[in-house]
Parts: sequence; C-alpha cells; structure tokens
Amino acid sequence: MKLAELKNKPAEEQQRLLNSERQHLQELRFNAATNQLKNVRAIRQSRLLIARILTLLTGQSAPRIAGASNRDQSATKLKRE
Repeated sequence: MKLAELKNKPAEEQQRLLNSERQHLQELRFNAATNQLKNVRAIRQSRLLIARILTLLTGQSAPRIAGASNRDQSATKLKRE
C-alpha cells in the first residue's frame, strides 16, 4: 500500500490496519522460523508498511522545528568569525 493511499484513510482505519499488519508480520516471522515461508521478502514489505503507518500516526511527516534552523544559522556565523 502506498503512502498516498494511507493518507486518505481515517486514523481509526490506519490503527486497525497497523494492528492487522503487526499480526501478519508475527505470522510471517513464525513461518520463516519453521521454514514454511517461501517469500522472505514479505517480512521486509510488512515492516515497511508498519513504518509508513506509524509515521502517519505519529505526525513525523510534519515540518521541522523552527529552532533547528536558527541553530544552523548561528553556527554559520561562528565559522565566519
């Protein structure tokens, strides 16, 4: 599922999808441990989807804090002196 598709879903549905995907990842890991999993890449895809959902839920896609840019400017001034 792409990020654009996830952004269009309400937070409750994102949370349900997150719980479902975590269960799916647990099953994939169990199957990999017992040598029943043929597509091991599915584990990585599941982890990436979980990360995307968590990013949206926690608001990490918000702009950076304004204070960070002020620190960068003061460091530039110190280098010039």
